[in-house]
Amino acid sequence: MEGVYMVFDFQRRPIDALKPYVVHQLTPIKAEGMPVRVLVRPTESGYALWCYSLSDGPHTVGSNAVRHALASALADYIVAEREKELVRGWLRRILRHADAEETALILRYAQAYLGAENGEAAKGRRAKRKRFLVAGLLPFLVPGKPLILEGVLRFRLRAYQRELVRAVEKGIDDYRSECQYRNFVRLLRLFVGSKPPRLPHLHLVYTDERTVRLLDDALRPIEAEAMRAVLREVPDALEDALMSTLVALAPERLTLHVRAANGRTVETLCRVFEGKVSLCPGCALCAVPDFAPSTAQRVQSEAEDRRTAVVERTTVRKRHEDAAPR
Repeated sequence: MEGVYMVFDFQRRPIDALKPYVVHQLTPIKAEGMPVRVLVRPTESGYALWCYSLSDGPHTVGSNAVRHALASALADYIVAEREKELVRGWLRRILRHADAEETALILRYAQAYLGAENGEAAKGRRAKRKRFLVAGLLPFLVPGKPLILEGVLRFRLRAYQRELVRAVEKGIDDYRSECQYRNFVRLLRLFVGSKPPRLPHLHLVYTDERTVRLLDDALRPIEAEAMRAVLREVPDALEDALMSTLVALAPERLTLHVRAANGRTVETLCRVFEGKVSLCPGCALCAVPDFAPSTAQRVQSEAEDRRTAVVERTTVRKRHEDAAPR
């Protein structure tokens, strides 16, 4: 069977889905005058894809160009059609006791990292995996010898498998970060719901991602002295200074004047103050180019200084306790 390439799948998968990828990669070669044909046939144990020449001319199907075209077609097929299943398999091995909901969420994060979403970084990761696949598949594309796709995918493509494992680990990290974020939001909501409102209306003005102003319902700046008292009531677990400030004030209504705010921060505020948040469509506050250092910034700085001092005192006390004779 010299001059014939064969790709077998013993799992009876619809390997005919591979045919369009092969045809696409072979089209430029056929346009140069190389007569190549691709067929998919069922076998007793699965499916087989056959690729062979229709003539004995100067070009043969075993040429280097066709071999690379088949490897590229297989790589495209694996990334597009089989990768999600392969990632799920690695996820089951790494997290054997995860429930269905956890598995689905981690799989979604892993797929996003692999490039299921658009973006230059995602395209770069897809191209990298395809290079690994092509390099790993080429040694097994030998005329007259069958390539057992399932076996190669499971046991031979080490560089590609490492990329899938990296995606699963990234998915697990993203899932855990999301769980921590949800717990943080839940804590904030519980605290907000347990306290009576201190302000009927609070305006939060973003001038950039790190600069904000807090104004009351009369658009007067909230002074730092007024904030210090309410901040003492906020649990230590609420480490985010801005969130601590807003939760302490517990406004009945919160209007966001957003020029360049972090999208995640806006999302968190909408979740914590559910039903109380509105986005300003545009006003004089939104258009102000720059502000002097705001009350919120001064309060945040002071809160961070206090937390640093607490950590330092705790560390010193722990050292003394460890050094004390037993």
